[in-house]
Order: sequence, then structure tokens, then C-alpha cells
Amino acid sequence: MWIDGSFREPGSPAYAATDRGATLGDAVFDTCLCLGGKVVWKDAHLARLSGSADAFAHIVDPDLLAAAYSISNRLSTPAVLRVTVSRGPGGRGLTLVRDGRSQITASLSRLPDGIMFAPQRLGIAHIRRNETAVTSRHKTAAYLDAIVALDHARRDGADDAIFLNTRGELTCTTVANLFVLSGDTLTTPPATSGLIEGITRGRILALATDLGLRVSVAPLRPSDLDASDQVFATNSLR
Repeated sequence: MWIDGSFREPGSPAYAATDRGATLGDAVFDTCLCLGGKVVWKDAHLARLSGSADAFAHIVDPDLLAAAYSISNRLSTPAVLRVTVSRGPGGRGLTLVRDGRSQITASLSRLPDGIMFAPQRLGIAHIRRNETAVTSRHKTAAYLDAIVALDHARRDGADDAIFLNTRGELTCTTVANLFVLSGDTLTTPPATSGLIEGITRGRILALATDLGLRVSVAPLRPSDLDASDQVFATNSLR
């Protein structure tokens, strides 16, 4: 575990008991793939996490945040890097305190075998995603809806669950962006449907036209799944 520029022994405490990231979910994070000791699409990942930190008024040293991504060189085999920006210790209540620097932590682990490009059985989540919530467009520590939806889906025999928003539109799965291919048209829901604009999502949209596909970023309904030729979901690790 790397914390604010230095490594700690495995199992040593990473957060104070009063850290707002732990007590209130007041934290943002990024997860990325590392190959050959390097972060894939590092600049895009760093920019997104920095933007999320700014969106929630975290005070972050940009050089220290960039340094967190450099620990990828400690593993040459395929790995997963998670970088988290947490508010730090705070008193009771919800008042946002802006006078202290947020804590940056990073952890590196081996990429699980068989995770990439594995077929997925997708169900519809029994929980709705709130497209008006600011947290719907950022990776925050408030992931309990996704945890519960994924557990429910797996108990029903699916691998992942697709969230609908309050308007009944498709948004994303618990961990990935959603794409629907119909003929030569590739469609993915817009951020206004209530989703995180993933790094891989952006790369696919940029490459699709070069592959002869028409790109559409537009609202989708559950009926569009049955009418499509193919459905797939993407994140930085799959």
C-alpha cells in the first residue's frame, strides 16, 4: 500500500477511523490496467481522477497524484492499480471542510486470470440509478447500490446487472459501460442518462468510425437490447 508518497507494510492501517472516505463515502477513485509495469492510457486516467477530485472540492497535490500512478512499475505481469483520493479525518456531520489536503492512496495487485474478454450474462438490476445525482458521473466510494445489485444478479444466475435510470433508460452495468450494436450502428447511452464516461468507452467511440461503424450516443431502452445484433460492456480491465 502506497500512502501520500511512501509505502506501508501490508496490513498496516491506511485510514484514520474518522476518515470521511470511510464514514461518509467522501472519496473518489480510479482503477486501471497495467501491462509491462506501465498504466494503460495513464494520462486519461490521471485526468479523470483529477477532474473528479476537483468536482468534489478535494485539495490534491497534482505531483503527488501523478506519483501514485508510478507504482505500476513494481509489477511486470498484468496488474490492477487503484488510486483513491479520500477527504481525510473529520468530525461528525456533513459540512464540507476545505482547509485540509486530501489523502492519496494506491494499491497494486495482479490481474485475475480470465477476466479479460470473458462472456457475460446480463440481467436488469432491481435498483434504479439516479441520473440527477452528481455521484452518478464519478467513481466515488459510495458503491453500495452496485454491490447489492451485483449480488442480486448473481443469485439470479447472471454475471452482472444493467441499471435503468429513473426514466427507464439503460445506463451501465454495475462496473462497466454498455454498448448496443445494430447493423452498422454502435450506440451507447449519454452521460445525461446517469453514468460514468469510461476511459475504454471513449477509446471505442473514437475507433468505431475507423472500423466503418456509425456512432450514436443516445438514450437506450430495454427493448433495444432484444432488437440489437450484439450487446457488450466495457471497463478498463475487461
